[in-house]
Order: sequence, then structure tokens, then C-alpha cells
Amino acid sequence: GGNNDDDDDDDGNGDDSVAATPRAASPAVPFVMDTPSRAPQLRMAADGTISIDESTLVQRVELETTTSRYKTDSNSESKGYNAYRAKKQNALWTEAETNLFYKGLQYFGTDFYLLSLLFESRSHRQVKLKFQREDKLDRERVDRALSERLIPDTATLERIAARRKAEEDAAAKAAGSSL
Repeated sequence: GGNNDDDDDDDGNGDDSVAATPRAASPAVPFVMDTPSRAPQLRMAADGTISIDESTLVQRVELETTTSRYKTDSNSESKGYNAYRAKKQNALWTEAETNLFYKGLQYFGTDFYLLSLLFESRSHRQVKLKFQREDKLDRERVDRALSERLIPDTATLERIAARRKAEEDAAAKAAGSSL
């Protein structure tokens, strides 16, 4: 209207409270929804004030244990994504492999890719895990190998170059067949 009040209601009484339903003389009753809600519920009192129904603030929720929202077969109940990955059996490291590992540390330091090229049957990850295990069990020997660096001989470098070339050829072949 003609006055400069900030209220937008049409009754002009200056009351800014929200009145969504006609006022009734009944006591405060929570709004009841057809479907159960986990959200806190509001109450509207007889005088039009809105308050939170404190009985809806904490609710007990029973989890369904018999049905899953994801379709699984009966054998995979406790398996995660990694259960389906192809895994290599981690064979124990022989004494000769362990000695070669330490010689590799002297050659290449902690470059686990180059170290893994020394071994035909060991992956980069297996070599890194071997380093972590040896660092815990025999840190003195690891520190000695890393501080007494050696230059690899020609035969070792040729063996590594041949293995790297074979890996690159296999990767190129796999990339060519996937097109």
C-alpha cells in the first residue's frame, strides 16, 4: 500500500509471521505426510508460530540386510573390485634373487622400473614391495647398497635393454590389435 513498511502481506497489520493455513483453535499438530520422512518435522501452533517437532530430530533407522541394491552373485558377497583382477602369485624371493636385488640397488638406486628389468618374473610392484620389506628388515644393508653405488657392466645393460625392447614391442602389438 501507501505506507513504507517492508512487509509484503496484504492484511496490513505489520505482522511478518508466516500463516500457511487458517488459524484453528486446536493444539499444535505436526503435518503428516503419506510417506515417512527422515527429515525433522515442523509444527504449527494455534497462534501461527512454527516450531520443530523435537520427537522427529532423532530417528531409529533399521538397515536392510537381506536385500542389496546392487545385483551380485552369491559367491561375491564380500569381494571388492580387486577380487576380480588377475593376480600373480607372489613367489618367495630366493637368496640369489635377493642378492641380485641388492646389486641392482647399487646399480640403479631406487629406480624400481630399472630394478624390475633385472628380473624376468618380477613386476615393478613386487620389486617395490621387496624394497619396503628389506628396508624394514635390514635397513643397514639397504643403506650400504645405496651408498656404495656401482656402474652396471655391459652384460647387465644389454639384458635390461633386451627386456625393455621386448616390453615395448608387446605394448605396441597390444595397442595395434586393440584398434
